[in-house]
Amino acid sequence: MDIFPEALEFFRKLLQFNTTNPPGNEKEAIQFINDILVKEGLKPQIIESAEKRSNLVVRLQGDGSAKPLLITSHVDVVHAEPEKWKYDPFSGVVAEDCVWGRGAVDMKNMTAYCLAAVLSLSRKKTKLKRDVIMSVVADEETGGDFGMGYLVSKFPDLVRSEYALGELGGYTIHIGGKRIYPVQVGEKGIFWIKLKFSGSPGHGSIPTSENVNFRAQRFLSALEKKSLPVHLTSSTDAFFSKLSQSFGFPGGVPFRLLKTSLGPSLLRRQAQKNSDPDKYWAMAAMLSNTANPTGLESGKQHNVVPSVAKVSLDCRLLPGFKGKDVIAELEALSDEKFEVEVLREAYGYESPYDTPLFKEIEKQVVAADPGAIVIPNLTVGFTDAQYLQRLGTICYGFTPIKLPPELNFPKLYHGHNERIPVEGFRWGLDVFTKTVESFCR
Repeated sequence: MDIFPEALEFFRKLLQFNTTNPPGNEKEAIQFINDILVKEGLKPQIIESAEKRSNLVVRLQGDGSAKPLLITSHVDVVHAEPEKWKYDPFSGVVAEDCVWGRGAVDMKNMTAYCLAAVLSLSRKKTKLKRDVIMSVVADEETGGDFGMGYLVSKFPDLVRSEYALGELGGYTIHIGGKRIYPVQVGEKGIFWIKLKFSGSPGHGSIPTSENVNFRAQRFLSALEKKSLPVHLTSSTDAFFSKLSQSFGFPGGVPFRLLKTSLGPSLLRRQAQKNSDPDKYWAMAAMLSNTANPTGLESGKQHNVVPSVAKVSLDCRLLPGFKGKDVIAELEALSDEKFEVEVLREAYGYESPYDTPLFKEIEKQVVAADPGAIVIPNLTVGFTDAQYLQRLGTICYGFTPIKLPPELNFPKLYHGHNERIPVEGFRWGLDVFTKTVESFCR
């Protein structure tokens, strides 16, 4: 029974729902999934967290000899600029051997995988040792308060599980002629802040070095030129160690160097001279806490030097670190003084990766792509796993896709012309469904 044609059609139809968040409006997409499951004789639950904001959970019962596996995805997407797309971002069109649409890689492809896995297990009446729980949630893109955060807070038993498979992992990265498949085993926390620089107001006709905008600029210049200190987490150590081992000597030596204080500067240099720089920037972000300027506020009148300038920073925290640790690292960058307004703080995590599920993932990926290298990975963004790990769940990001070298996949996340190769989707669907069935039966 080949479920690929159905899964591809589910995928295309999901892309046609405009679930841009904000406002989300996930209700219709969730109802579409619900109707498919009900037609199969299953009993999904819809949990509404706000008007037009719905979440869905469905469970296939196992014999209870092992604890549940949760497979999870979100159906909200980020804003798209249609005028900058080759095809309508909500068309779900198949063109140029790809499926196009906002959410194609983040992450309605995973929703289609999960739905196909549940339908396949149900139709085959597979005897399961574990319950297989599927959740499809709202609101991941703006923090998850109406999605997984709501479920974990209000209905934790619906999603409580030993393991969870979610987004951000299992896609091909090409390095030095090798095919690498990183699997997320941890992620950074978030620390969103505003820095306030204060000074004396003045007349616009008299420049001085104490202009508060120059003070903010001097801080930003230091932030651009200097890396925050390297802190090697367990998963990042394993990531670079396995790459080093895979390339042997002397090819693996640079990967060992990346684990030292030289790592960020080496990766920055590589990114600046490479035509595909994103993977190097992402690897650099794995090595330290980060602070990225996302907004500037200053001045109200053209001929008045303001007394206050504010810089918005999106900081990402390594597992084990808190916001106060990053503030100390920022204060050490320059002599400029600032006050800090904290907007949001959530901590990172790392799951163990010497587990039966990680070994099953590795087995299925290598079987489908002989010679592939599967490695644990610390994701520098955040996902709904930030909530699930609070329940003690071992969380892995595993949304497998086989990709050609020429496709700059990281750039498609939240980018224009988001798309996924049809054959890459077919490959990923097969690997994902086999992983779930083999691990749970």
